[in-house]
Amino acid sequence: MTAFLRATRYAYPFLLPLFFVGHGLSQYLFFVPAGHAVWLLVQYLLAAALAWILFRRLYRDGAKAALATFVTLACYLFFGAVRDALSQVWPGGLLLRYGVLLPLWGGLWAVGLYAIGRWSLLPRLHRFLNLLLLLLIGIDAGSIGVQLATKPEPRSFHNCSGCSRPDVYLVVLDGYAGLQQLRDEFSFDNRPFYDSLRAAGFYVMDGSTSNYQDTPFSMASLLNMEYLPLVHFRYTDSNLNYCYERVYDNLVTRRFRNAGYDVRNYSFFDLKGEPALCENTLLVSGAALISSQTLGQRLYRDLYNNVVRTRFRGSSAYRKLIFEDQVNNTLFARETLAAAARNPGRPQFVYTHFAMPHAPYFFDAQGRLNKDSDLAAGNLGRKDLYLGYLQYSSRYTLDFIRRLRAASARPSVILLLSDHGFRYGGSRASYYSSLAAVSLPGGNYSRYHDSLTSVNQFRVLFNTLFRDTFSLVPQKRF
Repeated sequence: MTAFLRATRYAYPFLLPLFFVGHGLSQYLFFVPAGHAVWLLVQYLLAAALAWILFRRLYRDGAKAALATFVTLACYLFFGAVRDALSQVWPGGLLLRYGVLLPLWGGLWAVGLYAIGRWSLLPRLHRFLNLLLLLLIGIDAGSIGVQLATKPEPRSFHNCSGCSRPDVYLVVLDGYAGLQQLRDEFSFDNRPFYDSLRAAGFYVMDGSTSNYQDTPFSMASLLNMEYLPLVHFRYTDSNLNYCYERVYDNLVTRRFRNAGYDVRNYSFFDLKGEPALCENTLLVSGAALISSQTLGQRLYRDLYNNVVRTRFRGSSAYRKLIFEDQVNNTLFARETLAAAARNPGRPQFVYTHFAMPHAPYFFDAQGRLNKDSDLAAGNLGRKDLYLGYLQYSSRYTLDFIRRLRAASARPSVILLLSDHGFRYGGSRASYYSSLAAVSLPGGNYSRYHDSLTSVNQFRVLFNTLFRDTFSLVPQKRF
């Protein structure tokens, strides 16, 4: 026992990463793949080992090396948590500015290392840190166990024997404004695009609207066929994490899987069993839910992007950031068409989310690439740029639908939606203006009507395809 205690008396620098990852996992248990969490932990443990070796050479003392490693890891891992706490106590305060906080943070770290080198360390301190971290890890382990034991059973669905099971493609055009907003605020008549959809066999819902003004809330509601029980709909961490949770394990994909469908995900959201192919440009997701609190991730998110966008325009790093959404759009289109052509034995539900005509406004109406200066964040409210990109998006969508149908190995449903309208200026009521159109094999649109809103789209589709009996919820806007 004595030998064991002696061997583990400096375990706390390695228990700290375990606590950090475990605590994050207890907060986001069902939304961080276990393998990703383990890999994150391995990286932090390797960093701890490297730091201990370096400090061991610096101090020539194992105890001081252990404490210096602990202090260094704590400064790195918990920077975001401390800054968030300061923002709650002192919103907009001077300490929140990186030009003030970073020197103070670095100074505290340096003072800590200096003090460790100068002072004699009490053995009780090592025992205290070991016991404290073991206690905290035990609490988080208990929390994880309770969550696993009390996880609600998924909703059950009836089996529809004899129902046709066509492939289903959900295609979302992010921020595509509806007819009314384009007419009222842009003096633009988009009926030719709607007429082209009708000519291609779509039922177009001219009066459809979204139920929310922002993508996370709109998609969480759409994919769960219900309104979200939130007090407000601002971009707070708790709200965004809630939306991510609801999108990750949503009712729509559960219904399709129950009906024997494979699920394909070509969006920037993670779905259960189908992680996103790219980094989420809207929400923190996956293991990043944990690592986003670290100093490195906060510097990348808050400083690197801002510095590159404002100080290094025209650089390769700037263009990589600016064109991220366009690269993803191309990736999602290619993968969707490939999925359509594979002809698997089972039907498939494919969710494709194009960040168009959402800013940056990459192309003009003729398909010419806009100047880099036009792609900057300061141009969000440029109606001329938005309208040009919307017209490009319309032509792109019609061509994509044509190619999708040509590639599809079986009859398919295409549900074409937008999640909200143009939100930069004008009447806030117009922000709900959106696009909605559906193409069904056989063309039976008897359950559809012109003003069907987003929350009811899959209720009607499931009633049509699988003879479900979902009732329509009243139309609301949030």
